[in-house]
Amino acid sequence: MLDTKAIAHTAPLIYLEEVDSTNNIAADLGRQGAVPFTVVMAERQTAGRGRHGRVWRTFPYQSLAMSIVIPAVDSTLPLVACLSLYQACHDLGIQNIALKWPNDLMFGSRKLAGVLTESYPLSNSTGRFYVLGCGINVNTPEDEDVPEVAGTLAMAVGRPLAREEVAKAFLVRLQKNCTTLEKHGFAPFLTEYQQACITLGKPVVWKEGGREVSGIARDLNADGSILLETPAGMHTCHSGEMIIEH
Repeated sequence: MLDTKAIAHTAPLIYLEEVDSTNNIAADLGRQGAVPFTVVMAERQTAGRGRHGRVWRTFPYQSLAMSIVIPAVDSTLPLVACLSLYQACHDLGIQNIALKWPNDLMFGSRKLAGVLTESYPLSNSTGRFYVLGCGINVNTPEDEDVPEVAGTLAMAVGRPLAREEVAKAFLVRLQKNCTTLEKHGFAPFLTEYQQACITLGKPVVWKEGGREVSGIARDLNADGSILLETPAGMHTCHSGEMIIEH
């Protein structure tokens, strides 16, 4: 079980054993006017989803699956959210990790965590809000096979971690960074994201909507987009899937 009191979150935190998707519940709460940064957590999701329509699987009682209701802020929220998790891990002494554009946390070639951001209209106004879904593999389960492409924070730091301390560190960083993002945009985060991003300088394949472009990821722009050097010239990628070629 998760000790939600130990997380000491400043907004409502709802903890459930099993749901279809924490994003679905958070979206319903957001439409009803939920307090900003309300969190929904669950041990099991029967229809958890990741980016590009993929299924996102977490390990019950070893991982964190959460969704957070966030007021409308800058469109670079997915990048800032993943950077917030990267910073939180450093706060906990987990150093040998990196970011993969746009919003994956990596340990070498293994994915430790990812975020999914969805935008919804408010029921009683013309405004919108975000639901930020985050799946974090914290500890390595003893009785389940971990796919080669997946990793855990415990693998990266060499010891088990309390899920509560991971959740608390992440939510503290996220709230602070969202305040900065709302006031100043992505600019305050650009340099740190560039330094943490393993995508830059690598040969990559970018995919979106049936399109595919190969090139070298050269730089991250001030709006969070990534600049590819291709045989046909420079190409700017605002969203989509980025595959690093090895």
